[in-house]
Formats: sequence, C-alpha cells, structure tokens
Amino acid sequence: MSGDAYDPFTRGPFPVGVLILQAHDAARDRLFPVEIRYPGRLSGPHPLVLYSHRSGGDRRSATFLTTHLASHGYAVAALDHSEVVVPELGPNPGQTDEQRAARLEAIISSRVPDLRFLLDHLLNEPSPPVELDADRIGLVGHSLGGWTVLATAQADARVRTVVAHTPGGGANPRPGVLNLPLSFESGRDVPTLFLAAELDVPIPPEAVEDVHGRAPAPKRLVTLKRADHQHFVDDVEGAHEAARAMPLPPAAAWMQAEMRPIVELCDGESAHRFVRGLTLSHLDATLRADPGAVQLLDGDIEKELAARGIDAVAHAGR
Repeated sequence: MSGDAYDPFTRGPFPVGVLILQAHDAARDRLFPVEIRYPGRLSGPHPLVLYSHRSGGDRRSATFLTTHLASHGYAVAALDHSEVVVPELGPNPGQTDEQRAARLEAIISSRVPDLRFLLDHLLNEPSPPVELDADRIGLVGHSLGGWTVLATAQADARVRTVVAHTPGGGANPRPGVLNLPLSFESGRDVPTLFLAAELDVPIPPEAVEDVHGRAPAPKRLVTLKRADHQHFVDDVEGAHEAARAMPLPPAAAWMQAEMRPIVELCDGESAHRFVRGLTLSHLDATLRADPGAVQLLDGDIEKELAARGIDAVAHAGR
C-alpha cells in the first residue's frame, strides 16, 4: 500500500498463520518456546520482526501487534525470554537482597543473547518453516523488551530498524526499576521509533526522552496521552488494574499509589491503534521504503492520530 491508500491502522489483507516451535540453545542448554506469526497467501521471503516482551510477560504479551504486523506481510517471531524458561531466574520470594541482585543481573545479561540466538536459529534453519528475508530485519520491544531491542541493535549488524515501546535504560531510573546499561557507542545508526506514555509511572516520558536524546539519528519519539505502562500489551484494562493490585517488592510498592484507575486513562483500543499504526508505519518506511509510510511519518503525525481518535504528541527533533 502507498500514497493515499496507505492505512497502517487497520488490519492488513493477509490471513495470519501461527507456528509454534521449540528452539534449543545448545551453548546455554536452554529450550525456548517460540511463536511465529506469518502472512498466509503471500509467498516469501518475508521481512522478519522479532518481538521482545516486558519483565513479567511472555511471547504472547502483544499478540494485538504481532498479528497486525503479520497481516501486513511480516513474519513476526517472539520467544519466552530466559527468565521465563530458566527456573533459577524466576521470582523467589525467600531470596536475600544479594541473591535477588544476582538473579536480576543474570536476567539482564541473558536478554540480548536470547534475541541473537533466536535470530541465528531462524536464519540458519536448513528447512525454515517460513521463508525469511535476512536483509530486512527489525526489532520491537516493550519496557525491558524495549531496552533489549535497543541493546541488541547496537550489538548485531543484521538489525536494520527498531521500535522501542516505553524502553528502560534511562540514566536515572525510578526506585524499584531496573538500572539498565545502554550505550550507543557502537557507531551503528539504526532508525528507531520511540513510543512513550504520558502517565507512565515506572518509566515516565522524561526517562524515554533521555534514551531518545542519547540515541543516534534517525530517530522519532511520539507520546500517547493519558496512558500508563500497560497500554502496550494485549489486555490493557486488565493488565493495568492487575498491576495496581499485585504484590510488589518493597522498593517498587510506591508505584501503585501513583497509578491512576483505568477509567481515568486512555482506553485500550485507542492505545492499540496508536501502537499498531505507528509501529507498522516505521517498519514499512525503513524495511520497505513505502512512500505512504514515509509520508505519514514525515507529515503531521498528531493530525493523523487525532483523525483516528488518538491523542498524542509528536516530539520535535530527529
């Protein structure tokens, strides 16, 4: 699609198939469940997008988005990260502070290798389940997954584009939020779209702005108004209210007092339109050079979103 016909906000023309497989990382002896959503009735090779989930999430955290991308012609693969599949990396209420710190460090250090392993696995399969285009690879992630895709793009030259939803990695994380190292010193200028949420409690807009400011160009930042951290996952309303009620470590317990009830925030479907449309536009512009996507992103993004009932702010500077 291009020109006036370009519409990244609605479902694409292709039916979506789902492949489920197990990928064994022999080097670390870890078995990762993987799901690939792909466009039916469309011959390959397909551009490949890897999705990285948030802490506490899994490979199905954002099927509203991965299915949408597949319906527009992308193969989208997501795995359960190491903290989901390795028992020792899972939550342990009885651990000491030192043990918890060591566990969190192990989780962080596993994240980029997880994505690089998945990329190796998919591209080096002798009989791949879906034909993939090794020259058109993008990464999308949320929260800890947002940090993961930014860090992976700096480490892996195969990655051509990134979308980071409320990523970690800010220089001054709030109490209870992981302090994630993030350097843009590799010299790789990877086109990156940052999406932030105006009322995000754990990773506020200024934290995303800090990461965006340090990232190399080309880059773009758009903030969804009246949105919190869970507005980027499948069940926005349910996930947000669950976050307000779930037990949290003492260092993070303050967050629940700051989180607004969901009735005071942007509805889930509007958030999904925001995420689907802008994520797809960025991928189409950078992996397909689609003129309609380029025109949308270089034009009045706020007006485009407002026409679809979405209140957002597009930040100046690229």
